[in-house]
Parts: sequence; structure tokens; C-alpha cells
Amino acid sequence: MPLARQLRRCLLRATAFALASAATAGAFEITTPGDRTITIRGYYKNFFLGIDSSIPQVEDGISDINRLRLMLDSRISDRWEVAVHYEQIAEVNPLLGERLFFETRDRPGLHSLSWSIQTNDDLSWQQEFDRLYARGRMDWGDVTIGRQAIGWGVGIIWAPLDLLTGFSPVQIDREYRLGIDAGRVLVPLGAFSELDAIYVFYGTSFDDQVSALRWRTTLVEYGIDVGVVAGKFFEDVVLGALIAGQYRGVGLHSSINLTHSYGDDAGPKDFARLVVGADYRFAGNVFVVGEYYFNGWGAGSPDGYLSRATSERVARGEIFNLGRQYLGFAVDWEAHPLVHLLGRGQWNLLDPSAQVGPAVTISLSDEAQLEAGAYFALGAGIEDLMIQSELGSAPNLFYTAAKIYF
Repeated sequence: MPLARQLRRCLLRATAFALASAATAGAFEITTPGDRTITIRGYYKNFFLGIDSSIPQVEDGISDINRLRLMLDSRISDRWEVAVHYEQIAEVNPLLGERLFFETRDRPGLHSLSWSIQTNDDLSWQQEFDRLYARGRMDWGDVTIGRQAIGWGVGIIWAPLDLLTGFSPVQIDREYRLGIDAGRVLVPLGAFSELDAIYVFYGTSFDDQVSALRWRTTLVEYGIDVGVVAGKFFEDVVLGALIAGQYRGVGLHSSINLTHSYGDDAGPKDFARLVVGADYRFAGNVFVVGEYYFNGWGAGSPDGYLSRATSERVARGEIFNLGRQYLGFAVDWEAHPLVHLLGRGQWNLLDPSAQVGPAVTISLSDEAQLEAGAYFALGAGIEDLMIQSELGSAPNLFYTAAKIYF
């Protein structure tokens, strides 16, 4: 299809979707007798993408992703609250290359709670419930049952302990984690410690389920958080640890994940994943993050990338990188109270290859924001149907985003 025709089709459908969502706008809070509250809010986001792919038989082109989310949160008693978050996602002219930059995993859980409104070659329009839970605040702790988000990692670019709902290093929309079906109990152990227990339902088989504990405490005298994670994650037994704190204004964090697999997935049976990072805010409102990431599950050379790419770990979003050692960075310069200039990237140290992404965000108001950016692949691509480097084989991406909150 000619580029101009693709562009017109994307713009027309995106405009229609935006007008339909705007009609639902109007956040409000209702207070019922007994001081019970119901809050309704949401957002509409539009991402307009241009993909320049280096992968043979994967077409270049433009695409448009529209996301409309309605969120109902209600306190129904002194102890209990409920949340229902409903979302529609419409992709106009979906392209394979965009999957690296947006959340595209299959919905885990006992039921997907996801349905198709319309699907064809030019349009994928889905609806789903991303949050659907009840939370009870007891005298001894909190209990949450239903579809919820769970994050245990302390990394910014990579988080080895986020085995359930982590973000890709190049994911553009990182505002909400994917909701998963789980039961969770959070018990305070004194003023500065807590025990977090989860049981996650990914399916009916025992191998598809997760049961784990995390203990975390703050060493107040030193201003350091430490924690330990242990449990069964799918067909793995995992032991992990984390530490985070500050030293002379520099934020420091690290976490490690030791895994033993009893399944038959690709990669080693025993491996470690480690992240070590630091962040600092310089004069002139410049915030910088740097991380080193060791991925013991990854392949040591491009020959092993294909088997890793088809692994269940990649499919469910547990691991995003295929190689062994990486450096990552992120920079945020507040050039004006309403304008931020961003830079981010990751570097595979063994290929070598990299992805770098400049961006700019402009705040129009408290409820509206514009963004434009890109990701560029650096390194050898694909030759004779063989991957020469991991990140050099990724597509180049150009995007704009408009976000409206209500």
C-alpha cells in the first residue's frame, strides 16, 4: 500500500477513535452516605509510529496505536476497596516491528478478560480488563485478590526481580504494568519492614503458577533498603536479593536473581542475572541514570540468539535481552518547566550493538502532554538470514505521542 494512502487511513481512523473517546471524558468523584467514595478517571493516548525495519520480509511502514482507559476505584467500606480498569486498544495498520517497543504479551491468568471488537489486516481493536481486584486493609496487613500489578524490582532500565510484569528497556509507554491474576498478602513487620506473599494464577497447571515471598526492610541509620526474594516462578526455583540507598546524593541500587530451572526451555538450567546502577541529579535539572546488566541466561554469541528469542521466558516478558552483558543509560534534562529533553539507550557489550533514543516531551497542561522521539539501531544487522548482532538487527523507530488525562 502506498505510504500516502497508509498515512491518510491511519489519521482518519485515529481521529475517529479520539473523538469517540473524548465524548466519555469528565473525571469525577462521588461520595455516598457513610463517606464511601467512587472515583472515575482515565486517559486517551495516541502513538503515531514509523518503522524502518532491517529484518527481511518485515515491511516498513507507519502505524497508529490508540489507547483509551477508564478507571473506577471505590472505597466500599472502612476496610475494603475495589478497582475496575477497562481499556480499549486500537492498532491501525499493525506492524511486526512495533512489538519491540510496546506491551504485546498475551494476557496471563485464569481468563484473559480480553475480547476483539474488530480485527482484520488493517485494524486490530481489542478491549480488556487490566485491573479487577478487591483489597482489604486488615489490622495485621493488606489482602488483595484479583487482577493487579506486582513489581518487586529496584532497577530502572533492567529489573531481574520483576519476573512477572517487567518493562522492556526500550518500552515507550511505561505508565502501567500489566495486570495479572493473583492473591497477595502484605504484612508489616514493625515500622520499617514488611513481608509480601503472592500466588499467581497463570493457568490451571502447577507449572504455570507462581508462589513467592519477599521480605524487605529499611536500615534507618544508613538509609538503605535491603530485601530477599524466594519462590517458585513457573518451572523455576528462584532466590534473589536487592539493595538500594544513597551516598552523597548519588542513588545506588542493585539486585540479583539466582535461578534453577527444572523445565525444558531454551538456555542453561542454572543461571544468574544481576543489575548494578546509579542515578544522580546534576545542577541545571539534569537527571542521569546508568546501569550494568549481566544476563546469565543469554547467549554468548549471535549464534544462540534465535533459540533464546523463541523461549517462553521472552514470550511472557520475564527476560527481554538475548545476550549476556549490557550497559544502559537514561538522561532527562528539564530545559523548561514544561519541556523535557530525553536520551536513553542500551549497549550489548559482546556483539557489539546498541539502541539509542532521543525524545522530547512538552506539557500542555496538567492533563495533556505531547512527545516525539526515535530509537536507532547501531551495529550489524541480518545477513543471509543470520542475526549478526542483537540490537543492530532491531528496526529504527520514529514516533509521536499525544496523551490526555481526565
